[in-house]
Amino acid sequence: MAATPWAFYHNAKHKLCKGDASGFNLSADVFKLNLFMSAATTPADTPTLSLFSEISIEASGGAYPSGGSGKVLSATTWTVTDTSIQKFDSTNWIMTATGSTITNVKYAVIRNSTAATDGHLLCWSQLSTSKFSISTGNTLTIQINANGIFNLQ
Repeated sequence: MAATPWAFYHNAKHKLCKGDASGFNLSADVFKLNLFMSAATTPADTPTLSLFSEISIEASGGAYPSGGSGKVLSATTWTVTDTSIQKFDSTNWIMTATGSTITNVKYAVIRNSTAATDGHLLCWSQLSTSKFSISTGNTLTIQINANGIFNLQ
């Protein structure tokens, strides 16, 4: 099964519309992608979550930085693609399991943050219908759609 489209957390929609420091700055904020296990407080069951600290059971192993650090999304951009569409995009997210297996992955979550365990939740995707592992030496690539992570019209 292919990954589900990125789905917004309810509070993220409000933060996108704020014109002050309490909202998302899609042009300047640091955004991270974190992997979560199938037994986590699942994003699909709790779209009303707001903070990264509210989700549990992050994936671990390999080169994946445990403890909430996640991995920064590279080259994030917020651009106007034409007069009516704005696009949030990044390069593909790539993680290689080195040293040990990354186990029981099912969800990916994007949040803004520069610290390990804080930040506001933006969106999530279910990567597979069941948990999976990335064996040592193998790579997980989350390919970002050609239309970006999301578009606003």
